Amino acid sequence: MAETTGSLPKSRVLRVVTDMGAVRVQGREQPAITYTIRKLVHVSSEQSARRLLEAFHVSASQHGDQATIEGSWEGGNTRKFSAEFSIVVPPQLDSAKLKLRVASSP
Repeated sequence: MAETTGSLPKSRVLRVVTDMGAVRVQGREQPAITYTIRKLVHVSSEQSARRLLEAFHVSASQHGDQATIEGSWEGGNTRKFSAEFSIVVPPQLDSAKLKLRVASSP
């Protein structure tokens, strides 16, 4: 397991875009948006685990009144990997948008 944590300034809109994972957003009286992304692997070797953990990239950015958190998978088969997004937002948030990208089959 590995965690990525961070924060973004208070925004009116939260946008979460990810290739996979469970996303939970909850409100709390606080001055910023905070997030924790847990990356979980289910393999026996440390080398395989490290490779899978490195294949899921997390980024966060702020553009105007929109905060964006993005999870991007670059590792092929996802059967032995999962991700959990836990995001806490201040009550001033107007909306949250979630986009799950789905790869097309050849």
